[in-house]
Amino acid sequence: MKKLSVENDQHVAVAVPALMDISSSLNCEAQFSEMPCAQTIADQTTVIEELATLRLVHKKVQQELKCLQVENRKLKEQLVGSKFGTVYLRSGDSDKLTSFYTGLPNFRVFLWLVTFLQDSLPMFSSLSQEDTVLLVLIKLKLNLHNFDIANRFKVSKTTVSDVLNRCIPIMADKLKFLIHWPEREDVLRTLPRVFKPWYKNARSIIDCTEIYIDRPGNLTARASTWSNYKHNNTLKYLVSITPVGAISFVSCAFGGRVSDKVVTQRSGYLDLLENGDLVLADRGFLIAEEITSRNCYLAIPSFTKGKTQLTQQQVETSRRMSRVRIHVERAIGRLKVFGILNGQMHLNMVPHCDSILTICSGICNLQPKLVK
Repeated sequence: MKKLSVENDQHVAVAVPALMDISSSLNCEAQFSEMPCAQTIADQTTVIEELATLRLVHKKVQQELKCLQVENRKLKEQLVGSKFGTVYLRSGDSDKLTSFYTGLPNFRVFLWLVTFLQDSLPMFSSLSQEDTVLLVLIKLKLNLHNFDIANRFKVSKTTVSDVLNRCIPIMADKLKFLIHWPEREDVLRTLPRVFKPWYKNARSIIDCTEIYIDRPGNLTARASTWSNYKHNNTLKYLVSITPVGAISFVSCAFGGRVSDKVVTQRSGYLDLLENGDLVLADRGFLIAEEITSRNCYLAIPSFTKGKTQLTQQQVETSRRMSRVRIHVERAIGRLKVFGILNGQMHLNMVPHCDSILTICSGICNLQPKLVK
């Protein structure tokens, strides 16, 4: 019995540690099974908090983005308003601005002109094609200093000079087709009423105009350009218009010292006349022989020199002629709207004087009819 009890005690001694190991292992398993669940909940809580924080940050970023977009839009509007160029013409009353800065009738004509010239004009890295054309037209219309134009377009003064020297001859060559000597049938078909009673065969009305220039340094050039009539150094041109007021002929430049008769003889104008044409002119054009030799007619006001009084018929004829001759003065007045022709032309622009007058005359012919 003692032996059996001893064996039982031995078995119990062995079993108790085994049971303790089993229970400890079970406790460990329970602990391990509970720990991942707690860790997962903690991680989820952390993620939720981070998401909430990110949502707040995202909302603040969106608000800041909207504020920056509004500010950017306002700054762009201010930049467009402050920047000079074609964008400036578009920003306001485009037709009125175009007429003031370029002499063209409206903005659509300006866009047509840019399209017409863009394949011929050179490219400039600091200017678009539209701004290149606008720069040249502003120089002709307002006769601004190159320094002023450079500040407006945010380019150097050298760039302005380069644009003018390279583009003016090209533009003149491209636009010279606008100065057209019309066929006689076209002139008769469009003859205004004011001409029909007395001047049915009128083909052309002519007059000379002078442009002031700076005093040349060369003595010969200074003498040849001196005008006794203007008491200044000038360039003289012969301008011819059709009865409806379109400029049909512009001569090359002559020195202001040359008479109107010599300008008419040497300009090539007489070669355009046809048999039976009637030319209206001022009394200073002593070209009756040259006109008659081409079987044409010259109508000029009566001379008053050496006469105490004109006859009633001469007075009436002079009045009738003045009513139609005034249109050539109106056409020249349109030309003189361009500041470079109305002010003092700088000597560095004198080499381009013929091209300048061609461009200005072409632009004048793009405007509405002068005589209805």
